Amino acid sequence: MPDPVSIYSALAIGVPASVALVALVVRYFYDLRLTARQARLDRVGEQLRSFYGPLYSNLKLEQDLFSVFKEEHSLGDGFWQNEGDNPTDEQGVAWRKWIAEVFMPINESMLALVLERADLIEEVEIPDCLSRLNLHVASYRILMARWKSGDLSSHLPKVMFPGDALHGYVDAHYHRLKAEQRRLLGVRRKA
Repeated sequence: MPDPVSIYSALAIGVPASVALVALVVRYFYDLRLTARQARLDRVGEQLRSFYGPLYSNLKLEQDLFSVFKEEHSLGDGFWQNEGDNPTDEQGVAWRKWIAEVFMPINESMLALVLERADLIEEVEIPDCLSRLNLHVASYRILMARWKSGDLSSHLPKVMFPGDALHGYVDAHYHRLKAEQRRLLGVRRKA
């Protein structure tokens, strides 16, 4: 029969050691989860700060400015949406000025984001709407060079702005990442 003192001695040492070991394992997995959560929060923050946030802001700004342009020039959906459209000379001058001074700088800014921060894109491949944006900007660069040399025979780029697709893509990613960021930060929605 085992000695009761040695059983109590073994329990006195073994139980606290077991509890300490379990606590150590629990703490290890808790820290691991906390580290993974912080890494995801950092990644989401970087995506919002350096890619999807600026794209979202630029698209919103461009959309608002296009509304101002249309209102200022009493246009419904704009003009030169098709090559056959025939706006006045004054409207043509305004169009070229707004493209060169307002819209292209915003488009160039968005293109720079895509080219410089592609590592922050959620997808493995560059989404089609972002590729179309790149092609649109390049098309307008060529067109603007023609305007500068006096060739006003065309006012539309070969590749049109991927408006709906780009807005849908950026809007969905921006809002999903904002929601994830709030969740990771433990911010509850307002009732």
